[in-house]
Amino acid sequence: MYNPQYLERPYVVVLNKIDLPKAHDRLSSLALAISSIGCEEGQDISGSKDNLNGHVSKHQVSSEATVEGGEKQLGDYPRPQAVVAASVLRHIGIDEMLKEIRAALRKCFDHKLPEQ
Repeated sequence: MYNPQYLERPYVVVLNKIDLPKAHDRLSSLALAISSIGCEEGQDISGSKDNLNGHVSKHQVSSEATVEGGEKQLGDYPRPQAVVAASVLRHIGIDEMLKEIRAALRKCFDHKLPEQ
């Protein structure tokens, strides 16, 4: 049931169980690391000095295409729209999580609207 096109959609990463001391201590570094995976949406990485691997972004080719030398790598897909921390048990970050999920759904819906 896996569909590689799912990686093209806007998404939110939720770091759960943030109420645990070890999770809370690692929150900043983990959120920063996750936020930096992938390319900026709309970023043209083909001529960028930051383009170390020479891959083509999803915004330059269709989602079925592959980059030169093989399939797309994780860094060729868009970055997460947001990384939020939450604890359902302690009711921490739930409102922010829901807000970011709604924003991602709106963005996904907006991209699918037919042009008139």
